[in-house]
Amino acid sequence: MKDEFPEFEEKRKSVRLVGSLEVDLLIPGVAKTQHGYTYDINNEGIGVEADYLDKEALDALDKGNLSVEVTIHSSHQKDVRALCQVIWFQKDDELTEEKYLIGFRFKEIDPAELKLILSKARSQTKWLGIVVVSLFILLLIFLAYILS
Repeated sequence: MKDEFPEFEEKRKSVRLVGSLEVDLLIPGVAKTQHGYTYDINNEGIGVEADYLDKEALDALDKGNLSVEVTIHSSHQKDVRALCQVIWFQKDDELTEEKYLIGFRFKEIDPAELKLILSKARSQTKWLGIVVVSLFILLLIFLAYILS
């Protein structure tokens, strides 16, 4: 599969964790704070999905070579702040219902705070796995009941 689609070759050095945490983006030259959610997190950066971005934000992201102040809301008491470099930006198609996807690399983040958000993402990933396995078992029991 790698040879067929080289643009999708995995380039991360660390494992990505699926995690949905609320994010605020403070983009230089943009008056309003933009909002989104993480869809993956790792030691090197985060992927952010946004339903809406202001025109000013879109223009700034399209220009590229941009550093953004990112605030990740990891819990009600703790916000994690990081300075991030925009690595890529795209408006996704019908697969994500016209959402904007942004890839960030961490430039400056407190190591303890990075550990906190990775822990939160690991916890979400673990519970997601438990729910999926539980639903699969329930489906098997239901099918066995119907077929018997």
